[in-house]
Amino acid sequence: MHFADWYSLPGALRVFFSTVEYRSTAPGWQANNNLISLDFSPNGWISKWKTLVETNSGGVYGWWGTFYALEPRGKRIAFARADGVGIVNEEGGENIFDVLLPLLPYQTGADWAWVPGLTWSPDGQFLYTVDHLSEEGLSNPEESKSFAVTAISLLTRSPIHLVQRAGMFAYAVPSQVIQNDQGEPFYRLAYLQAIFPEQSDVSRYRLMVMDQDGSDTLTLFPSEGESGLEPQVICWSPAPMSDSGLYAVAVIHQGNLYLVDVPEQGGVNGQVRQITGDGLVSRVVWSLAQ
Repeated sequence: MHFADWYSLPGALRVFFSTVEYRSTAPGWQANNNLISLDFSPNGWISKWKTLVETNSGGVYGWWGTFYALEPRGKRIAFARADGVGIVNEEGGENIFDVLLPLLPYQTGADWAWVPGLTWSPDGQFLYTVDHLSEEGLSNPEESKSFAVTAISLLTRSPIHLVQRAGMFAYAVPSQVIQNDQGEPFYRLAYLQAIFPEQSDVSRYRLMVMDQDGSDTLTLFPSEGESGLEPQVICWSPAPMSDSGLYAVAVIHQGNLYLVDVPEQGGVNGQVRQITGDGLVSRVVWSLAQ
């Protein structure tokens, strides 16, 4: 497997996944860049596999693999690969990949390929990803070290660079919809900022938060002078924390789980809770209790 995610159906679950083929040479696989779905229910019923995207080359550096992201309402599927970000057009035939943001592929010079993180806004109107920007004076543009947190409007099909020089592993993730003091809905974006943007492939990162338009940026964790975070996909709490009334972000730092309160607009930083101490945490998913 290269990608997998769940979607809840009435009385059943649907899993989406893509596959790879084993290879003895690095990195150990050849991605099929396909997308398959399968439904199953608690009573043991399982559907036939449904192929949404057939096996394909995956564009530039396609051997590494295409990443997919499900819209919160489950109606659309986005994709990210080394040379572009967009929407899967399930009726598109040969044009199944509707590219909204062509990417300048990043030349790693190693046996791995860079594919940007990709998430949906909670209302399904924007995609959040990382754009690779060219720099003047380089003989090979693919070696550029400039990466920007980017929002893509599904309405206008245009990218908006929210944070310049954030780093290749910025992984912007939106919160749930929140009500402001006037009762208006909005959401915030948590992302990782490279401490050394010119070396973001090996740099550690800091957890940041901003409003959905890129304003009101705050550094949350770790503090200045402390060791930064390893690149990772961060995770918002599905509801405010019971003790603080604030939403929190879960991150892994030095192998331990931390919960970091996100202050309200214009507020000061909230508390940081270290949850584990054995240094053995490697992945976290925050599920909404049923």
